[in-house]
Amino acid sequence: MKRARRFVLIGYILFWGACIKGPTNNLNTENGTEWLFQANFSSDFLKSIFFVTPQTGYMVGYSEIQWKATIFKSTDGGQTWQNQRIAQDSEMLNSVYFIDDQRGWAVGSDGLILLTTDGGEQWALQDSGWAANWNSVFFINESSGWIVGDSILVTDDGGQTWKSQDKGVNAFISDIMFIDEQRGWCVGGQGTVLLTQDRGATWVPAESGITELLTAVYFVDAFNGWAVGSRSTVLTTDDGGLNWTPQSTAYDGHSTVFEDVFFPDDQFGWIVGEGAAMLRTTDGGRTWKYQNVGLVVSFNGVYFADKDHGWIVGGGWANELYGVVMRTNSGSRIDE
Repeated sequence: MKRARRFVLIGYILFWGACIKGPTNNLNTENGTEWLFQANFSSDFLKSIFFVTPQTGYMVGYSEIQWKATIFKSTDGGQTWQNQRIAQDSEMLNSVYFIDDQRGWAVGSDGLILLTTDGGEQWALQDSGWAANWNSVFFINESSGWIVGDSILVTDDGGQTWKSQDKGVNAFISDIMFIDEQRGWCVGGQGTVLLTQDRGATWVPAESGITELLTAVYFVDAFNGWAVGSRSTVLTTDDGGLNWTPQSTAYDGHSTVFEDVFFPDDQFGWIVGEGAAMLRTTDGGRTWKYQNVGLVVSFNGVYFADKDHGWIVGGGWANELYGVVMRTNSGSRIDE
């Protein structure tokens, strides 16, 4: 007999440190899973989320009212969020990444690169010399990191200076990930997959077999990884990204854009995307099952601190723009 498991979905009003809870509704998915949904409308559209611990996390996006980049911080596992004031007037932040509880980076439009060294209390502007739109940021340690968009930039001094790396293709880059200081992967437009084994000194194109946009990449080790993108694309590799195979999911036959993929361990993984797309695997990506939450939103980012504690961010339009935050404390125990 299947038992309903609770997954907590929370949409917050997020405006200058305020956190206002709205009406609560209980929802049930087709497989009987019970959901707690709180609907609040705000001006913030959320793009990316990162948790340093199960209690402390950050999310970034933009405010439609101010048309300005926004950063929010939680210290209670995502129950409440406080706005982290930033002085820069760039329109959007697309990605956030922390290496410890104090030091993190956020990147976005108009060449925006921000660094905090005090857990988000203050954010300082870093100048790369490029006025590009940055889609993703990834750091291995406090010195070595990469940002990607129209170009690939690398830093060896924590972002004080940046150098361009030759990507060898004309397509823009959506996402980047490194498994160690030498081995990393990029994905982007026109089915682009790039891999490196020398910190990005050389980026080698891999044969993805597709021409669709790839939006996100995630590896659980040096060999096994996934890339997701438009037209409900899911690709998998077991040879370090040299060869990629299309993977069947519950979304086959339906076209959407998968925006993000994340694995807290080698068995449990999540894919999120437009149209409230949410897929979960419990067998290392061999099969993916649809998680229906009954919402009309775009899910843009997913992060799990472990297989149970996870968060999803996004947004939608219902007369006005609003941000959505979802959280679960029982991600591994949701019945299929």
